[in-house]
Amino acid sequence: MRYIAGCILLPAVFVAGCTLGPVAETHPPDSTALVAPPLGSPSPENGVAVSVTPVQSSSVGSRCIAIAPDLPANVTYQGSLVLEDASGTDLSPRLVRITNGETSDLPSESPPLIDVTSSPSRDRLAFIALGEEGAYSVALLNPDGTTSIVAPLLDDWVALASWINNTTLLVRKSAAANGSLPPSVVLLDTPTGAYREIELDFPGFYAPAADENLWHTSAFIDPSVSRVAYVALGEGDFEIRLWDLQEAKVIGELSPWNSAFGSPAWSSEGDRLFIPSYVSSELGDPREDFYSLSFEGESSRVTHLSEGASAADIGTFEISPHGDQLAFWLRGAAAEHETLHVLIPGAPEEITDLCILGNQDDSMSRPPIWSPSGREVLVTTTLPGGGLTSVVLIDLERDIAAVVAQNMEAVSWIGEP
Repeated sequence: MRYIAGCILLPAVFVAGCTLGPVAETHPPDSTALVAPPLGSPSPENGVAVSVTPVQSSSVGSRCIAIAPDLPANVTYQGSLVLEDASGTDLSPRLVRITNGETSDLPSESPPLIDVTSSPSRDRLAFIALGEEGAYSVALLNPDGTTSIVAPLLDDWVALASWINNTTLLVRKSAAANGSLPPSVVLLDTPTGAYREIELDFPGFYAPAADENLWHTSAFIDPSVSRVAYVALGEGDFEIRLWDLQEAKVIGELSPWNSAFGSPAWSSEGDRLFIPSYVSSELGDPREDFYSLSFEGESSRVTHLSEGASAADIGTFEISPHGDQLAFWLRGAAAEHETLHVLIPGAPEEITDLCILGNQDDSMSRPPIWSPSGREVLVTTTLPGGGLTSVVLIDLERDIAAVVAQNMEAVSWIGEP
């Protein structure tokens, strides 16, 4: 795991000037994955190669979709894409509305946006806005480009960590404001601007005083605000513990937990917390799997990717708006680069490798982004032949993958579910 939630979007902005046009056709890697045929090949249909191959104890199917230079003219997608300039030089706030296979800039007079985070239903975006007089505010952006101010950003509020549910934001406080441990976080109600604090004074809570940036990734609050999962330091190993706020006690744990750069995430329904973790506490062991803690505190193993494998390195991931699928990057033992996978939890789980490449260097890939409908995924990828950073839309129902923007990176996709 090579990603700390909330850290790569500082600052994150809407950016104009998406470059559309012909790009080189791309294909999956030449390692153990299948190679998709060129576009226009008579077989198989839609340029998709399909197979199911047992991999360790988790059966991983390959559905390799070739990336087209443009979306088909006969498909329609709704909502607005949130993109930022891959070079980080263009700070103009823009939405890119996607309709009928085309993109167009939607003008907005919003200031440059900081700490961007989309709601679980993907119908709004929260951000820190800089006003004309230099004052910061917590604001919301709608798919049509309209904005509204939720509340002024107080002096000891330093970052928007995430949404807890569709009305509540988790705001990180400055370490200096606490004076001493334990740290606390703020729950901000977006309809009213009212807020309250929760002290993270839990048994064994891990809050390194030397690095306040880790504090907000050490507590994960469920949508009902009745459970807090947090990183704890046990007897020599890190753990994820589940705290019942009403009963004021630990009701479950996952131990050991060895993914210091990982970020567990609650499903949209709040029925369970998904947790990526290395299967061994030995430093440098690259075998990783998904685990979960239920609302009642029961722990379980979701995948078995690491069984019998020398490496199974999970990258960034995102849960679909309906909570029934996970999109994640995975690099196996024989793979040179990580590729996009989709997981449907169950008994047994279903895992599909889409053969879409992530970053083709040693840096982390940006998280895959679900559409509001939960039927499409948006990813940032590096196209072969020049290392061009592009945004690719993947339609899981139609087996379509196409470039929608070049020299850009994907931040969010907002619209009506």
